[in-house]
Amino acid sequence: GPAKSASFVSVPGGRRHGRRPVLAAALGDMDMRPAIDENPEGVLSGEWPGNFSLASYDDLRQYLESQIVSTDKMSPTAKLGEVMSRPVEVATPDQRLAEIDALFATQSGLPVVDGEGRCIGVVSKKDKARASNGLDSTIGEVMSSPAVTLTLEKTVLEAAALMLKHKVHRIPVVNEQQQVIGIVTRTDVFQALEASKA
Repeated sequence: GPAKSASFVSVPGGRRHGRRPVLAAALGDMDMRPAIDENPEGVLSGEWPGNFSLASYDDLRQYLESQIVSTDKMSPTAKLGEVMSRPVEVATPDQRLAEIDALFATQSGLPVVDGEGRCIGVVSKKDKARASNGLDSTIGEVMSSPAVTLTLEKTVLEAAALMLKHKVHRIPVVNEQQQVIGIVTRTDVFQALEASKA
């Protein structure tokens, strides 16, 4: 192919799409990006070494951005507080599965909250399938905890990354007191749901 110049012009405010082989080669052994599994919180919450930012994970970021629905409201950089759905159907640990079973017809899971409205877990169709006492099981017995949650100021891109990492379809949005105030679902976020709907 044509020879690649080692210098490139950065356009103020412009977005660079495509891979950056030159930059990758220049970094070489200086590749300081944390492995996603070693430091998922750092990777996904934006605590990057130096100025590496999501550009270190160009492929991941570009894949996510290409999959995220872009509408007036929804975009990779939109804050969850702007795009979340509410009110949220929730369950409590002492409820029996029978009490919420009908809700599974329209959604894959529900946040589980304590008496203060704090998110202490999530109960999903998968949890229901594993319930030892069937619909007589309590939510507290079968729920998955702790829940994967995000706060209002996190972005759609961060929600997308967490959904893929944890293989979850919905992420409760919580306030500073960990109370559920909204929810964002994979259907909200992604244009193309993966073929394997786990």
